[in-house]
Amino acid sequence: GAGVMGGGIAWLFANNDPAPLMKDLNQAALELGLKQASGNFASALKKRKLSEDDFNRKMRSITPSTSFDGFKGVDLVIEAVVENMDIKKKVFAEVETKVSDNCLLTSNSSSLSITEMAKALKNPARFAGLHFFNPVNKMPLVEIISHPGADPEVIQRLYKWALDVKKTPVVVNDGPGFLVNRILAPYLNEAAYLLEEGISIADLDQAALNFGMPMGPCRLMDEIGLDVCEKVGKIMYQGLGERAHPNKMAAEFVKSGALGKKNNKGFYLYDEKGKVTGKNDQAETFLPSTKKTMDETQLQMRLFLPMINEAAYCLMDKIVVKAAPVDLAMVYGTGFPPFKGGLLRYADSEGLDRLLAVLQQFSSEVSGDRYTPAPLLQELAQAKRHFYDL
Repeated sequence: GAGVMGGGIAWLFANNDPAPLMKDLNQAALELGLKQASGNFASALKKRKLSEDDFNRKMRSITPSTSFDGFKGVDLVIEAVVENMDIKKKVFAEVETKVSDNCLLTSNSSSLSITEMAKALKNPARFAGLHFFNPVNKMPLVEIISHPGADPEVIQRLYKWALDVKKTPVVVNDGPGFLVNRILAPYLNEAAYLLEEGISIADLDQAALNFGMPMGPCRLMDEIGLDVCEKVGKIMYQGLGERAHPNKMAAEFVKSGALGKKNNKGFYLYDEKGKVTGKNDQAETFLPSTKKTMDETQLQMRLFLPMINEAAYCLMDKIVVKAAPVDLAMVYGTGFPPFKGGLLRYADSEGLDRLLAVLQQFSSEVSGDRYTPAPLLQELAQAKRHFYDL
């Protein structure tokens, strides 16, 4: 798949010397992938971090192809096609017949079940998730997603490879949204619910910025794409039930054609270089005309408590078994403020008994489904223990 993610992953290979094959169905798609890789290298060239000779050499190392020629010699395949389970299964069933028995097969899916995908393969032991974050050239994290049939040695090989290409790997088990998106989803979902209640876009984004986030949730939704947010919201709802009940707002934006940065209009307007040029007045037509204000600390609690609560569920579900990988993933994958030590270190420092009391208050006043405390959080708070005691 040679889209934005495929092109970014091809850049990663080329920048670290392995010569990648980049395959897609037609030349137009390949051009998009090459443009993405070239743009990443051009940025380094402009900053004089790369010479013109190196730029040309690295770009030439990417071989675009519409066929499987050369696939018998590859060590690692990363699939980055459209986020559709049936299509991904068909791709893997075909790819498996084109590569050697020792080749590792991985999916860059951001939300689809790796366990389900593995069913398309004759040898699921060599398959895992390898989830990069966009933009690949700037985001240091990669999630390696294991599944019940994965060979532990395959996971180790992928971990070593991620380090070799200068990424920070975190190994997680399969589950809806894996680790980062699963914890990020309730934050973005609650942001949309707050907008539906009448909180302004400006107040919401400013509250997150003042907390220490690199951008507010509305800017982040624009960055991700409102169509992607809507799709992931549905997947999370199917997997997690009522606590992940999706907001209505994302669907309204998508229907209107406001998809975010990718088509220059979402909550904000963007120029051709992707820079914000102002707010999108059309966005206000989907929001209440009567605005309400909220104490900034309460607004921040409304945004970040669902993340902490979902992180507790991740520990219960053994997506990871310790607090530290959660914090590593949230700092490197979402920009959660490092000076707070990470999401669960922050929760521990605030006091789990205090956070439990606020969750219980929101559960009765805002939504019983979205704010009911996770059993693990209740257990730790009542025992006066911390996430980092696990």
